[in-house]
Amino acid sequence: MNYKPYLIFLSFITLGLIVFSVASFGLYPILSVDGSFVSARTFWKNLKAGSIYYNNLIRNVDGIGREASTLSSTDLEISVLTQLVENKLIAKELKKEIDKNLNLLVQSKIKRFNEDLKFEEIAKTLYGLKPRDFEK
Repeated sequence: MNYKPYLIFLSFITLGLIVFSVASFGLYPILSVDGSFVSARTFWKNLKAGSIYYNNLIRNVDGIGREASTLSSTDLEISVLTQLVENKLIAKELKKEIDKNLNLLVQSKIKRFNEDLKFEEIAKTLYGLKPRDFEK
């Protein structure tokens, strides 16, 4: 029996499922910074946090509402992309400078913030994020 058509069909189905999964989870790269990729998932997560922060800033700070409300969604997206590029470049330089101690340094900072009981509430209110999201 000739199995070649079945294998080709199964290969196409498998490839389609892989592409669908990558696209659904936002794992495809949208930006490359010095060979390091930024996924769509990371962008959307940061855009959501930035949007929540911006909306909370407008709502909660007196006198800022009218002037700051002119920020468009495109401006916010550009700001998030700029921040992601800067973060990648800073992380790369930090890794060069304090390669072995970087994880310990980050963990000590996060541990110090986690000891503060209001940190979780502040993180959720300002950015809509959980404290464990800062570890990433």
